[in-house]
Amino acid sequence: MVWAGRDRMQTPRKLKAAADKLFTSGVNHVVYHGFPYRTGDAAYGEADWHPFSSPFGGTGTYSTHVGETDPFWADFDALNRYVGRCQTLLRLGRPRADVAVYYPWLGIPASLARADDLGEFLFGGAFEDEPDTGRRDLFDLVDGLFGGKHLGPVTDWLTAAWPILQDLENRGYTWEWANAEGLAGIRADADGVAVGANRFEALLVLDVRAMPPEVATGVAAAVEAGVPAVFLGEPPSAQPGFHQAQAGDAAVGQAMARVQAAARVMRVDLPDQVPDALVALGVEGTLRHREVPRAFRAIRRELDDGGTAIFVRNPEAQPRDLVASPDVPCVAALWADPWTGSVAVPGRDEAGRLIVPMAAYGSGFLLCDVPPPPAELAGELAARAVPASVAATVPVAGWTLEVDGAPVAAAAADPDGVLGDWRDAGPLADASGPGVYRASVQVPAIAAGDRVFLDLGRVDGVARVRAGDRDLGTARVPPYRVEIPADLAGTTVALEVTLVVPARNGAIAAAAAGDPTVAQFAGKQATRIAAGLSGPVELQVRRAANAPE
Repeated sequence: MVWAGRDRMQTPRKLKAAADKLFTSGVNHVVYHGFPYRTGDAAYGEADWHPFSSPFGGTGTYSTHVGETDPFWADFDALNRYVGRCQTLLRLGRPRADVAVYYPWLGIPASLARADDLGEFLFGGAFEDEPDTGRRDLFDLVDGLFGGKHLGPVTDWLTAAWPILQDLENRGYTWEWANAEGLAGIRADADGVAVGANRFEALLVLDVRAMPPEVATGVAAAVEAGVPAVFLGEPPSAQPGFHQAQAGDAAVGQAMARVQAAARVMRVDLPDQVPDALVALGVEGTLRHREVPRAFRAIRRELDDGGTAIFVRNPEAQPRDLVASPDVPCVAALWADPWTGSVAVPGRDEAGRLIVPMAAYGSGFLLCDVPPPPAELAGELAARAVPASVAATVPVAGWTLEVDGAPVAAAAADPDGVLGDWRDAGPLADASGPGVYRASVQVPAIAAGDRVFLDLGRVDGVARVRAGDRDLGTARVPPYRVEIPADLAGTTVALEVTLVVPARNGAIAAAAAGDPTVAQFAGKQATRIAAGLSGPVELQVRRAANAPE
């Protein structure tokens, strides 16, 4: 969660999305970076000391201010509980992926950070419509000193491989790198492909011209034993390096001749042919989506009891339904939501495919054929066998807003003009909040089993919600939704939403006014970020899909 030029931008929504990206990359132990202690020295201002975002200079600004002065400090407990639940499940059993992708290099080059055209989610920390923060300033300095942009052969290979791997993920495949040391000992058995302690369904070699002889020999033995393999481009024809090159090249050539003669090997010439080649070899993705492409991302663990845990995330800013037929036994399926700690039985469509509604940047675990839940939990799961549907909605209008204790006037033509991005509301562009939104609404009467929720729509920040003198909870990540207690149904309630926003815009305004404690934000007016409650805000009556109309 260290990003150049993006200090004081982070919200729980973004930090959760960043953690989810780490989880689907194989990381199962997240460590925060940028946790400064408090000094009490007034020279550092209200935010206090931070080594990577200092008014006393340095080579740029970095990281996330994870500390007591962060406006979202009170929300880290919820984020930590989420991360802890995910990490617990992601450490159980053994990793298993659909495809082992041969990685023919040593290490990952730092120059990969310069490959701006990857289209990777959260690349460089850019999130949704965040502005450009001048992250390239340091790169431009390096170019000036050393004579231009040189990415090198490893980065060139990785950037060519990236669209192929993205295509595989869009089609529901999971993959992991396998290096030369691992593939030298590749083996096949009745349960698939083993590379070290990891399990795979198939091997993918992407435009590799040289391969160590021991790796080529190991791959040949594996494919002869039935391991499916896809080669993009010509198979390797030589060993890397010059030591005993003639003998090594001959060994590689002999091994590749065996590979090409094997029954479950395909060679393709074009990158977009790789997924179809895997299908032709009988290798299905962990998640088989109804539509392609569907940019869900997943990682899979085989559990010791024989079950499977699949962590799935939605990397998009829109809610979408995950509709999939997992390529694993999933007779008894559960959906575990690590943000709320709840477990439910997912719905199925007429074809038997699993249906899981996922929020923007939503995530969760599909648990397949794990041991049955305790008896006291089984009834609750059965009652939630199908995701709840929205039976009715009631718009919430007539909002007022106070920011930093001062009322904000609504536009004359729009009584709800206080809803929206603060950057578009004149003086609010420099506000650091909090903002307090108030409105009254008649809560509809509900039938037995119905539940009423306040859905806030788009929220740029964190919303703490009250109804009268009752705390209804905090909406930190999508869907920004809290439940209205059943005893308030049929009554008029006074809603109060306190919005906490990132500190960046306020710091930019203070720097422009000459505050020396935020000098690092001087001249950065173009890098203000979204803040505010944009909505639409509505009450939603939700009813279990199997309940009577």
